[in-house]
Amino acid sequence: MFVGCPPPPARSAENHSVPGCDCSAIERARTKLLIEPEGAAVLRRRHILESDLPMALRRDQFHIAYQPIYDLADLSLLGFEALLRWNHPTLGVVGPEEFIPLLEATGHIVEVGRFVLCRASCQLADWHRFQPQLTMAVNISSRQIDDADFVDHVRRALHLSGVDPGSLTVEITETTLMADVEKSVDRLNGLKALGVQIAIDDFGTGRSDLADLRRFPVDCLKIDRSLTRNLSASSDADAAVHHLRDLGQRLGWRMIAEGIETMAQVDHLRGEFVEEAQGFLFSKPLPPEEILQRCLSAPDLYASPER
Repeated sequence: MFVGCPPPPARSAENHSVPGCDCSAIERARTKLLIEPEGAAVLRRRHILESDLPMALRRDQFHIAYQPIYDLADLSLLGFEALLRWNHPTLGVVGPEEFIPLLEATGHIVEVGRFVLCRASCQLADWHRFQPQLTMAVNISSRQIDDADFVDHVRRALHLSGVDPGSLTVEITETTLMADVEKSVDRLNGLKALGVQIAIDDFGTGRSDLADLRRFPVDCLKIDRSLTRNLSASSDADAAVHHLRDLGQRLGWRMIAEGIETMAQVDHLRGEFVEEAQGFLFSKPLPPEEILQRCLSAPDLYASPER
């Protein structure tokens, strides 16, 4: 029996002659997805998420976790990356890999992105009472870059929070920047006029052209975890990170490595003169109250981060 969907129509002789279409394989795959318990559960879960997503922000179901970023030279705390989480009332905590694509597909990412910008900026302003030099990084989606009012959203977040623009870093993926280079250059120039920092996130996963990279008013590159996790274990990963470090030096950009889990990775990155890092070796993303307790209240905690 089919769950939530009528059975496919009976196939006639004409169905067999559709060029390039293995109709029987399509029907088998469709039937398997719908009648097997795990397939039905996936469909039900996706339907729940799609139905509840539009009201999640108004119902205060989104919250932000903050992952510390450290100076690799002395392991001192530099700042945080704001990471969005969804606490669904019946499904529990939903991972960003599930709901972020839905936010982008529906366009709700623009409204939720404004919320993240404002909340993270205000949180940083509060933490500046303890350490005024701290920074905050916020991820920006392709939909936000497409939004003509995006730069104004950042300006309002800065005004509302009162933080120095230089303490806010806007992270944009390499793929997003390269999708429309002219629009990206225009948006990034608008951000630089505000005084914010700009980072290219997940760098090393796309096919950027050096001439285009020179046009972006970028301050730092983030080395993707797909490269850092294989450091010292893969000559390809080692070569890629060395190449990126060389590129960053040529362009005058700082380097931040993400996904750090071992001291061997730290030692390797230090050898490449990568300046900053974040990852589970230092700390998982934490709620604000734990950041206050673990990272800000006692200086000796962040000088030797929890491992």
